[in-house]
Amino acid sequence: MLRVKSVAPISLSSAATMREADGWESSSSRAAREKLPERATHGGGANVLDPRTGRVLQLPFESAVPGAVSSRNVSAFAEERSGNLWLATDGGGLDLANSAGHVLKVFQHVDHDAASLPSNSVYGVNIDARGQVWVATDRGLARVLGSSAHPDSIRFETFGLADGLAGDTVYGILVDESGRLWMSGNSGLTRYDPEASVFRTYHVQHGLQGEEFDFGAYRRLRDGRLAFGGPGGFNVFTPGSIQDSGGAPPVALMRVDVLGAPLSSPKPYWLLDRIDVDSGARIMTLEFAALNFTSPAHNRLSYRLPNLSDRWIEIGTDHNVTLTNLGAGEHLLEVRAASTDSGWGNVPLHITIRKSPPLWASHPAIAAYLAVALALGAVAWRARRRRVAQAERIERLAYYDSLTGLPNRQRCLETAAELISLAATTDEAVSFIYLDLDGFKRINDTFGHTVGDEVLRIVAQKLKQAVSVFCTSKVPIVLSRFGGDEFVVLVRHPRSQDVGVEIARACHAILSNPISHERLELLSIPSVGVAVFPDDGRDAETPRPSSSMQILPCIRLSPPALPRSPFTPPQ
Repeated sequence: MLRVKSVAPISLSSAATMREADGWESSSSRAAREKLPERATHGGGANVLDPRTGRVLQLPFESAVPGAVSSRNVSAFAEERSGNLWLATDGGGLDLANSAGHVLKVFQHVDHDAASLPSNSVYGVNIDARGQVWVATDRGLARVLGSSAHPDSIRFETFGLADGLAGDTVYGILVDESGRLWMSGNSGLTRYDPEASVFRTYHVQHGLQGEEFDFGAYRRLRDGRLAFGGPGGFNVFTPGSIQDSGGAPPVALMRVDVLGAPLSSPKPYWLLDRIDVDSGARIMTLEFAALNFTSPAHNRLSYRLPNLSDRWIEIGTDHNVTLTNLGAGEHLLEVRAASTDSGWGNVPLHITIRKSPPLWASHPAIAAYLAVALALGAVAWRARRRRVAQAERIERLAYYDSLTGLPNRQRCLETAAELISLAATTDEAVSFIYLDLDGFKRINDTFGHTVGDEVLRIVAQKLKQAVSVFCTSKVPIVLSRFGGDEFVVLVRHPRSQDVGVEIARACHAILSNPISHERLELLSIPSVGVAVFPDDGRDAETPRPSSSMQILPCIRLSPPALPRSPFTPPQ
């Protein structure tokens, strides 16, 4: 508890005698002891006193004279070990002067520059045992970053409400023997520990003369006690005797409103660790209480949503947390508290908020969407399969023989043109083996077209079997039904190999045996002819100028070495 000294509200300017008698260190006695010549005045600038002669020199202010003080209202000054002086002015900012009082640089607030002086209304300045300069302004506490030896590199770090100050206005700064700062203002007395970066604030409930203190009414006494004055008198206390109340207060949930109406809950709010709301809960307000009753009105809260941000949002003494437009799903809300004489708690209150998705985003709706998508996909897949099948059917009708399944005349001619084009670029040869079934007309006329069709199918299978032994990746072979009882084999091969003749021999040999069908022995031995690109023609339709034969059809063109069947009619 802070000890209140029983003195009536008085003006500091008229209380010098009482301060001396009560242990105060007045400005005059301090100057005589330390030989400090500077005097700050409100309205008269700064004066320099020569203690040997007693003469007073007034420093220039608010003028164009180089080195003049920036304002006539000098509220405080502090001296560094180097002899440089810091002058606090009300309205002119913060001045840095040498030991003779010549101002070296004036620091003022610059809009949109967070590293500038927070305000030009500077009420106090002090230097701690480490040489750190602290500045009191009407917009918070400022710490000087940099050295007075390099004024142009100096910047400022500002502390305000969001950092733990009880109010933005700081009237005076005193440093105790432990290096902690004590600050007066309009919202109680605040202590700041630079080592721990922790603020503590004391109020009337702790024994203060009042929440408001006066400008310029602060002093550190010779015995280390601190004194701060306000409209209700002085508070004089020993900083080391101030005991903190302990840890941060716990937090309790007191009320939950959804769209302005209380949330219905089977349990008291302070027992809830999980809150379930529907998709229409666009605005939620949660009221919390910090369970410290020394000064309840000054308990502070902060919160965060770890799923969205790790930054703590301080709401000060307002105990309501309002959440808007939370997405569907689970959200973790963490709330912590700090009392007037404690830091923030390390173990916050955890509340899990589960918001149901809207009907269109619910699990049944998603399952329905998936079912519809699958159904549409199946329909589209079947339609595509039908289109592909139809296209394949049209292609088979256009390019394949319906009886044997072999490529037809049109496909044969197109394939021949492709093979010739490829062979022309790779200096290869294309052999055309033409087979015409002799005696097939007699089979048709004698046994009918049904038997004739079956014979053609059997011939096609036998020819496939004959050419398959020659087919490799380097020797592509295409067997086609060219029309009626005519078949053509196309083969692209190296020009040095007589592959066409070998295939012709194999086809002739496999068809030399009678064809068995329904206990019938049917004989239809083919006439075989071979033509080779480019030796016998340049394309599948046009004869060479020196030849009277086209490559296709090369009817009854037999190679000299090809053995003839006795059933093959003479050419």
